[in-house]
Amino acid sequence: SPYEDFAQVKMSVFSRYPQAEGEFWAGYGMKPDQDTIDEYTKLKILQVFSGISLDTYLKDNTVGAYFKRITNILKSL
Repeated sequence: SPYEDFAQVKMSVFSRYPQAEGEFWAGYGMKPDQDTIDEYTKLKILQVFSGISLDTYLKDNTVGAYFKRITNILKSL
């Protein structure tokens, strides 16, 4: 699904360069449904988390990328 790609771009590009989002969608020619992108992003993040240990997560502490992302997912549920 292209939504998997959109989720990856959201996580890896837009999170670092939010100003690039408008240009990205202009180049793509349209902006797909944001709610669908957000749901795919949550699933992609959970997929990443499934591969890390609890110890790694706990070492990340409250300012690390793992903690921020899982906190955002939990807030949205």
